[in-house]
Amino acid sequence: MPSQMNQGAALTVTSKPRKVGRPRKNYDDEIGAKYHYLRILLVYKRGRSKRAGPKVKARCLLCKRTTTPRLRDVRSGHTKACPKCYRSKVFKRNCQRVVDERLSDAQLSDIWVGHFLGRSREDLGRDFRWPWAIIDFAIRKYQTWIDALIESEAGVELLQAIRSRGEETDLIAIEYNLPIEAVRYVAKAVQNKQRSLALKEQRTDEDAEWVVQRIETRSRNWNEGHYPREFTPEELRLKKDGSVRGRYSDLYSDCIASLAISGDEGRRTPHERFIELAEMTFTNRTKRQKTVAIRKLKEEQDKREQFWVNQEGFDQMASVDRDKSEDDV
Repeated sequence: MPSQMNQGAALTVTSKPRKVGRPRKNYDDEIGAKYHYLRILLVYKRGRSKRAGPKVKARCLLCKRTTTPRLRDVRSGHTKACPKCYRSKVFKRNCQRVVDERLSDAQLSDIWVGHFLGRSREDLGRDFRWPWAIIDFAIRKYQTWIDALIESEAGVELLQAIRSRGEETDLIAIEYNLPIEAVRYVAKAVQNKQRSLALKEQRTDEDAEWVVQRIETRSRNWNEGHYPREFTPEELRLKKDGSVRGRYSDLYSDCIASLAISGDEGRRTPHERFIELAEMTFTNRTKRQKTVAIRKLKEEQDKREQFWVNQEGFDQMASVDRDKSEDDV
């Protein structure tokens, strides 16, 4: 019987051979790569769907959060940052485009004047029928233009026109195509700027006067590296790239910025005297460095010549000894 015949035979189980396919792709070179605002930290294995591709663990360079998008989305630019940051970036870009394309200069000035008079963004949004975010971007755009006017020469001319013409603010506003509130704001800002610059120049002169008196009365001290009427390298030194470093480097920059001749005839301002001492220090220090370099170069050249002189004498002595040995033989 077949059942009895198979009792003594060993049963063998044959498994189906595995189909040899394409090897898995290695994504190790993607670790550490940067795409837009994402840096890849880890590449996960492929998911259930073959078309989906592997996911990655990436860090957003804007907010330092981690996210897990698809690698193909990161490569193609479909995912440029974490969802929160990218939404806010797109939102700001859209708001700026609306302000640039759909709001006129007159509307921008009216919105800025309303904000200057103390109205909230919500109230301005209801009056102009725009979201408060658009109102905020409109205020920022007009304020940027006002700040540029304050920093330019036109702001100084506007202030001089107000001082000379007195109560003709309305005519000045028409000439400069500005609302009256903006004209008053610019004039006050320019006036405060000039006052702050005058105070800064006064403080710079006082500090420069104190430093100049200290340097001019300094005696020579070899141990501390003091030269008469010169700064020490710790106080002021000139780098190879042209920058100035040291304890008084900030004061040197302020003196350069406020360089001007005083009203007194025959007298220089303290910051001018400070700059003269600094330039004299840099010149003398450069001369001394060149002198030391030339002396060292000359010493090395003398040593080299002495070496060859000694070498020639040694060769002559060796030749004489060799001749004597040959004669003895």
